[in-house]
Amino acid sequence: MKYSPLLTSLCLIILLSACSTNPVSVSMSTSRFDNPEVSSEPLSVNLALGSGSRTILNIETDDKNFSGNDIYAFARGNITATKGLEISISSDVDSATHIGIKYQFYGAHTEQSTKGNISQAFTLGYERNETNEWYYSGGDYIACESLYCNYVAESGYWQHDTDVYDIAWVVCYKLTDRDIIYGGPFYQWGQLSGYKSTANNSTEPLESDG
Repeated sequence: MKYSPLLTSLCLIILLSACSTNPVSVSMSTSRFDNPEVSSEPLSVNLALGSGSRTILNIETDDKNFSGNDIYAFARGNITATKGLEISISSDVDSATHIGIKYQFYGAHTEQSTKGNISQAFTLGYERNETNEWYYSGGDYIACESLYCNYVAESGYWQHDTDVYDIAWVVCYKLTDRDIIYGGPFYQWGQLSGYKSTANNSTEPLESDG
């Protein structure tokens, strides 16, 4: 198993009962909307709706794991615990819940920030994602004799839980009193555990009343 690019790694513990043409996949958040400016006022609350990309890792068939990106909508809320320290929680339609802590250690805070301000912060995060999927890959009629046929298809179910941790250093520059540009390196690591089961199902014999 190879680790995915961009310093993203997973320790995979999968119990597989059989191979399948429907691979197990997992998504990981690659979008960060944490600008480093934090409010200086305790108990300041912000709510937001948005969308961001998640990296899809195909953990069974792709040697490099990477399988593309998907866009998901999310809801997010944060509260300032004390001056420069913020706690956030977000949830998206991929059933992922992310909890984060951000501490601004450099630069003016949100209320005092003006054009030309440079701010820096560290963030820590934890994400929990529970994924499951039933799948059906079709089948064929085999061993037909007169009006009787056996129909064989592959179906199954997989389920996994993903725990991902991340740490980041974020730097921003305020272009105007309302616009900022920010970014920085972040590192993710985590563990996935789950199972997959498959079965070859046969239907009832085909019959005709004439």
